[in-house]
Amino acid sequence: MTAVPDNSSILTQIRCDLSSLPITPPLRANVRQHHEHLEQLAGRLKTLGVDDKTINEHVIEIFEQYKSELLKSLESLAGASTDWTEQEKRDV
Repeated sequence: MTAVPDNSSILTQIRCDLSSLPITPPLRANVRQHHEHLEQLAGRLKTLGVDDKTINEHVIEIFEQYKSELLKSLESLAGASTDWTEQEKRDV
């Protein structure tokens, strides 16, 4: 039987994935808030008695959808906004 990673390791992996995205500081705060919501969701599901495997599957599914939409938006913005300041470019 394969061990199911606990929710904290999945959420840590998601935090690392999110922190590696090339985003500006104002957007980074929004991404951090989304991660906090995932943590809250996982905690509530666990409190309701949902098993770790099911929680992990759903949290990862939500994260992948969010990440996909975020990357699409970033690509759209990158095409529309090519006049970033030098500081903004370094912060990304």
